[in-house]
Amino acid sequence: MYYPPGHGVYSLYDFPLPARKFVGRTFVPAVFPWHAMEKEITARPAVSGKRPFPICLCLWYNPDRGYGVEDYRKEKGMDRTELLILQAIDGKRQEILDFARDIYSHGELGYKEWRTGEKFITQMQALGLPVEKNLAITGAKAYLNQEKKGNASLALLGELDALRIPGHKFANPETLAAHCCGHHAQLAGVFGAALALTVPEVAETLDGQVVFFATPAEEYGEIEFKNRLRKEGKIKYGGGKCELIRIGAFDDIDLCLAHHTAPGEGVLIGNGTGNGFVSKVIRYRGKAAHAADCPENGV
Repeated sequence: MYYPPGHGVYSLYDFPLPARKFVGRTFVPAVFPWHAMEKEITARPAVSGKRPFPICLCLWYNPDRGYGVEDYRKEKGMDRTELLILQAIDGKRQEILDFARDIYSHGELGYKEWRTGEKFITQMQALGLPVEKNLAITGAKAYLNQEKKGNASLALLGELDALRIPGHKFANPETLAAHCCGHHAQLAGVFGAALALTVPEVAETLDGQVVFFATPAEEYGEIEFKNRLRKEGKIKYGGGKCELIRIGAFDDIDLCLAHHTAPGEGVLIGNGTGNGFVSKVIRYRGKAAHAADCPENGV
């Protein structure tokens, strides 16, 4: 999904949950339209009796429609920290969009996301954050408030990889990869969160550690390449998060939050687990064709 002008601005808010509780390590895909946030999400649990832990949410809104931070503040009410967060996001709006569009135009495939990973690392270091590199080959973690990790440690996840779609209009000619699954938007959300949460007046109000986590190889393509990495002893698992778990990269994380773009203006909040899968390579003999667009051309 391309980042259209005037859309895809990400913001932060206090950690909202529906009636269910998230326990342990949970991957939560979520897209929150700005106007629907309060209607769809109501409960705000406290952490150890303190104010709710701030978390990154994707708030899709178009400032060109004339409804911005000040309007929202007046309508819903905010404390000073919340207002600072939203102002930081709006103030860096173009920077976030430029980041997303650059990632979008330079798609890379799983375990090969060197340029994408380096761009993420450079931006995190520019914010003064310590960074751990080369996790599951190309992954990286940037840390905020490490001294508070004993209270809680929250990871904001952004995928690094794209899909191999050489015929796509915006495919990277060097890698033949295109961001048709919206991972450029995920990384932009994590980048926007970092821009806001590292504001000193905001960071000091947080009750725990925040980890900005760029994760590799979410898409399970190029099986032969990944099998070669396994034979070389560089990875054990073809899926990036499986490999990150294996090497202990999630051991210092209490809760994970991921988000994903979706068509329409609905809001989906969920939690669940993935216990793995079996990967098999099947070789077809014949003439390749797109199963949905032109199946009649296949043999």
